[in-house]
Amino acid sequence: MHWDINRSIGRALAPCCLGLVLAACATIRLNNLDSAERNADPVRRNIPFLEGKVNPDYRLEPQDLLVLSAPKGQAITAVTARPSDATWLARPLQEFRIPIGILELFNALEIVYAGNNATVKLKLCDGSPPCKPRLTEQSAQQVLAKLHALTSLKVAIEPVEPVRVDPGDSVFLARDSRILIQPEPSTAGTSVPALLFGHSERFELIVDNQGRVDFPSLSVLSAQLAADVQGRPAIRAALDGENTRFRLAIPGASRSAQPTLAAISWCLSADYAPTAKTDTLVDHCRALGITGFITPDQDGGAAINAVRYRLEAGRRSWRLVDEKNRSITMDYVYGATILESVSEAYRVLTGHELVEQWHATAFVTVLPREGAERPREKPFFGRVRLVESSASSPLGRFLLMPGDTVHISRFEPRADGQPSD
Repeated sequence: MHWDINRSIGRALAPCCLGLVLAACATIRLNNLDSAERNADPVRRNIPFLEGKVNPDYRLEPQDLLVLSAPKGQAITAVTARPSDATWLARPLQEFRIPIGILELFNALEIVYAGNNATVKLKLCDGSPPCKPRLTEQSAQQVLAKLHALTSLKVAIEPVEPVRVDPGDSVFLARDSRILIQPEPSTAGTSVPALLFGHSERFELIVDNQGRVDFPSLSVLSAQLAADVQGRPAIRAALDGENTRFRLAIPGASRSAQPTLAAISWCLSADYAPTAKTDTLVDHCRALGITGFITPDQDGGAAINAVRYRLEAGRRSWRLVDEKNRSITMDYVYGATILESVSEAYRVLTGHELVEQWHATAFVTVLPREGAERPREKPFFGRVRLVESSASSPLGRFLLMPGDTVHISRFEPRADGQPSD
């Protein structure tokens, strides 16, 4: 989005600018400008991490993951949701992850882990069925405290960025899989050694104007495997298949109704055992064109298992413009606050700290990008002060977003029409 920003110099400021770079004394003027507390989108206040750990006050969102870990040396072998009887896991796992939004469809989980085949029942809500738990909008601390008291399993929260895409966007598909080929005995009766391959591969996909992407076929994903069975055309033919298309975006739907990349990744990787009672669970996956054949257990002579998919946004960035109109484009990092991002970028651009002894105050003006991630947001600013040799600002409580453009000035920004001091 284009913002008409104006760096102007008021008469009252002119004397202070003698001998200084003119732009450094400019005052930023912008329509609808106000403080971060008034103008910033409230979602910027929900900070997922503090000092490398999950923020206890982080409010859970539907795409965030609940992570259940088996005791050391054991594995989770089955997870059944009640009262639907939906069952996951075609193979043992050390950790089981499930999105909070999916978890809210059920009132309890029964988890079986190997070793002594112990069963742990994790009751998610109080009251008789069909009670439904309310986990979204609860703090990570509240949810973890409740679940830790209910289970002997290790429980953790994994915040996930709610990325939604638009037509024309690029996304990265990562696939981890294990493929076992057990050829038929030859006509001479001699056995052919089995082939076992582990793969970790990454592809860039472009979302078309209908919100769809082409899902690479197994033969494309397994180029090395195809080379290793070059002399076995029957096996190679069994592995070859047509590309599948599915949706990452739904044309015409509201932003809140659009699926997140995290939800789609879960649909692609879910190890559920399909029954009539799982229809509600997988309806949103079917609507995207994602069904069981995306991750087959068996294809001719090739057994495919341990399949996991991750969809990630393409490279995203934001831009910093300093008080001398110099600029730098930085990679966007999910969970970083405006204060820490701007401080680092300013240091890279200028070789100086944003605030120091000779410049103890700075003003940071944020021009949000309008797009898929959020609705239109007004520009806002915040003051950064030097306090006991470190930067302090309310902007340490607000998240940076992809596509933001951030301007630095040494004088307080003004809304157009607001008089100068």
